[in-house]
Amino acid sequence: MKTPNLLIALLTALLTASCGLPDDHVRITGEYTNISDAEFYIYDETGETGIFDTLQIRDGRFTYERPIETPCVLTLLFPNFTELRLVAEPGKEITVKGEASQLMKTDISGTETNETLTRFRLENGSHPAGDQLLAAAEFIRSHASSLAAQALFMQYFAQAEQFDARTLELLKAMRRAQPTNGVLTAYERRLSHVAAMSPGATLPPFTAVDIDGDTIRSSDYGRRPLVVLFWASWSNDSRGYAAALRRCRRAYGNHFDALTLSFDYSVPAVRRRAETDSIPKPIVCDGEAFGSPLARTLGMRYVPGLLLVDKNRKIVARDLPSEELYNALGDLLAR
Repeated sequence: MKTPNLLIALLTALLTASCGLPDDHVRITGEYTNISDAEFYIYDETGETGIFDTLQIRDGRFTYERPIETPCVLTLLFPNFTELRLVAEPGKEITVKGEASQLMKTDISGTETNETLTRFRLENGSHPAGDQLLAAAEFIRSHASSLAAQALFMQYFAQAEQFDARTLELLKAMRRAQPTNGVLTAYERRLSHVAAMSPGATLPPFTAVDIDGDTIRSSDYGRRPLVVLFWASWSNDSRGYAAALRRCRRAYGNHFDALTLSFDYSVPAVRRRAETDSIPKPIVCDGEAFGSPLARTLGMRYVPGLLLVDKNRKIVARDLPSEELYNALGDLLAR
């Protein structure tokens, strides 16, 4: 009687091993109610890992697996442009469960870090924005050594329209607690570029190649005001800026220059969206998305965003709301 039991045990072990997750892979399994079939994105917005993939929900479920070398923060971007962040770790399986109409209440579990993030989101997500910022700052200070702190920093501070002493203080706290975290080092560099690209600064020298193969240089600009637009084909908010730029072109003609930088990995996707939204050329897309060297040079913080530069190459405004671009550019042209 013992032999069959032993065989069953061995077969069970073999089956378990065959379904196991390699130590250098992460697996994310998801289940959503009231979603039958849909498509959304998972990506690393820092650009450090190069992860940017499309996920398919079929009959309310999805499975995603890929190799990763080190733990990282990934963003889930849903069709309604809701963003959720999770921490992916080699050798770990993450479970995502939610309901289509309440995506922000999605339960992300499987690791202690993700369960901590889920608790924070559920406890604070319905609070006023100011209270959420205070709670996020306190969380980051008390969890500075965790990637959960990085995830909240990315959500609440790295992409904020304005950054202040608190943003830098939180970043320094995490850098002290995570000295080998390359993403935090990259954020420190990026924010230093942002500070260097504040209003009053001079547009720095740069060279880039546009999607038609033409070389673009900073020296090409300086005779007229310049609008530099940061956008992406997957960013719905980018359409508002494209519309604002079209309005400016109709009203002000060729009395100003425009340079648009797409933070996509796919140039064909850029071409399609540029044609659909009548985005003016030149358009630069080097396929490196947020890891683009030009993004760092110009102090890009988030998409969409922009720089407004006068004819002397001085930055006069940055990251204006799309509805303010028309009047701001008009004032600049009237000087």
